[in-house]
Amino acid sequence: MHELDYMERVAYAYARALQSTDSTVWVNRRVPTDARIKWEQCNDMGCAPALFGVKDTSQISRAMVDRLAKDPRFVWMSVDRMAPHGRAIDPELVNPLTGRRMTGSTSGGPVNILRGIHDLAIGTDGGGSILGPAIATQLVGINGKGLGLVGGQPSRSTEGYPLTVGIGAISHTFALARDAIEVLLGRSLAKGSDGLRIALDEAAPRGALSALNQHFAKVEPFSKEGSFQRETGIKMLEALFEHNDVVVSYEGPVDVDAYCDSLAMGQHLDERGGKFLLRSANILNATAVAIPDEHPARGFVVMAPEGYQHACGAFTVAERLATQFSRTALFEDYFMHRTRVEHSGFFHLEV
Repeated sequence: MHELDYMERVAYAYARALQSTDSTVWVNRRVPTDARIKWEQCNDMGCAPALFGVKDTSQISRAMVDRLAKDPRFVWMSVDRMAPHGRAIDPELVNPLTGRRMTGSTSGGPVNILRGIHDLAIGTDGGGSILGPAIATQLVGINGKGLGLVGGQPSRSTEGYPLTVGIGAISHTFALARDAIEVLLGRSLAKGSDGLRIALDEAAPRGALSALNQHFAKVEPFSKEGSFQRETGIKMLEALFEHNDVVVSYEGPVDVDAYCDSLAMGQHLDERGGKFLLRSANILNATAVAIPDEHPARGFVVMAPEGYQHACGAFTVAERLATQFSRTALFEDYFMHRTRVEHSGFFHLEV
């Protein structure tokens, strides 16, 4: 990318951020200057700096944000909206992909990625609040809880489970989300072993089994039936972790056929909400990665027990799935590759 092209992209993203008062809480007025400085630093590295937003929550410390903002590869664009009271849907924000209420509670960040405002959203996950929004918008999501990336205050799930939120990233590519996690962690993630034992959801697309069988020693099927209920999901994931290094669940469509939200549905949550083991991963301190496929609001959730080596295994499996499965050309053209210039008002002049 040439410098003028990059700065044009930044200018349109900055203008869009200022307009998007429903999904952004604050916009960094230094973005044009910061982007130019970072371009000069990053150009020697052969890359264009990525724009990022941060969820509007005190669980993410300023020190952690500064760690990312000081890296030459990243420019801080915005503070992004959080669903009210951290709930599982955002009743005031629409998912640009599905037209349904946006999945929460990391709601504004993924919306801003699809709007072209930034490339990366830093968020928190208590009971699926990174993984759910990522899958709902067909983006990559990583919860770094198992690596020690955690919030500052204790919390509680809607069922009363005590927890500490995990901190992670959502992006349009696995590589960018992983880069952000490594910066936040202050450490690179190594490649996991080919001898990993993997539990694979029997509902996963056929290509997943062949893709994993080619690279890993043992892939065994399991059924996630009933795991939309968090108590069931926690017990299931605990049992799977006893005999497997990595668990891969296929989930969705998230918040399309029904909302998986306790306030909206009361005690009548069911599998139509599309959230299964993703609701339990953080409570078990897992490292978890959401990888989209071609189907809207569907994707894989790759989970591993707490610890660095386990996380490396999860990232290796997730990267393999990311190379095997991709979003549709229509999605890419509409949300990723479309022109950043969007005309509004009564008329525009073409020359």
